[in-house]
Amino acid sequence: MKNMGKLKILDTFYTLYLWKNFEELQEFANKRNSRYLHKNDGDPIDGFCDVLSKEIHVFTDEYTHMAYFDTTLRHEIAHAYLYEVAYAHYDDEELIDKIAKWTPKIMEIYEFGKGLIDNARTEKE
Repeated sequence: MKNMGKLKILDTFYTLYLWKNFEELQEFANKRNSRYLHKNDGDPIDGFCDVLSKEIHVFTDEYTHMAYFDTTLRHEIAHAYLYEVAYAHYDDEELIDKIAKWTPKIMEIYEFGKGLIDNARTEKE
């Protein structure tokens, strides 16, 4: 496990940890809170967000495809955001998966729209 620094989720800082050993992440998650592993019917997990300890743990190694890692990281960040805004269902895996999937597209559309507005504001009439 490697401490990668802090992520600011609204006004709260979460420590991001990267794991290169998949089995060790599974054991740590189970010791921390067995519900992390039971959310997926006992299937292995690629990461988890501990909202009480303010930590995000994600598995990645030199073989993990970057897109898969990005999705896992977005997923865990979404848990933290929903918890920090006091959304009662911050642990709804189906909702979290949707948010993680939508985030890049939302940001792409936002950046495009922002560019249009910036261009319109600087154009001379």
